[in-house]
Amino acid sequence: MDPYRIFIHYLKTWFIVDATVLPFDWTFAIMDMAAEESSGDGEVVKLLRAFRLVRTARLIRLLKLKWILEAIDDIFESEMAGIWVKIVKMVLLLLAINHIIACVWYLLAIGHEDIQRTWLSQEDLDRADWDYKYACAFHWSITQFTPASMEIAPQNMSERTFTIAVVVFALVGFSYVV
Repeated sequence: MDPYRIFIHYLKTWFIVDATVLPFDWTFAIMDMAAEESSGDGEVVKLLRAFRLVRTARLIRLLKLKWILEAIDDIFESEMAGIWVKIVKMVLLLLAINHIIACVWYLLAIGHEDIQRTWLSQEDLDRADWDYKYACAFHWSITQFTPASMEIAPQNMSERTFTIAVVVFALVGFSYVV
């Protein structure tokens, strides 16, 4: 592989996306650090949370994933290997979907924490580490796709509406897989 050709290809394709997203990413990261060091002004933190939505533009890079997965499918010629690749792809897709659902579940909780009771406040997770909060949100998300249960439940109308939507989506998605 020629590094020069790779570099030129990158400049023609993904460089524009990276160049438009990276300045925002660094700006918000620096602003986050500055907000944590300041006196803790709640309005600044809320504004930063809203601006983080701009960072989701990085998801455009996922378009490249389709080409990569098709190339992996083409590599395997045996039927058994193809089946295993499809199973792994389905599991990874399920994990990615559950990650997104967990992030939205957490976003609903932090967006309403000043106004109403949320699943975070109900379970006394307000001061827990972020990794434990994420693990709880991801666990909740996984349980929506299975008959498993969990002690975390929706505590306000936004969370309940989102839960209903996720359960219906999970029912349809699980029915498709089976």
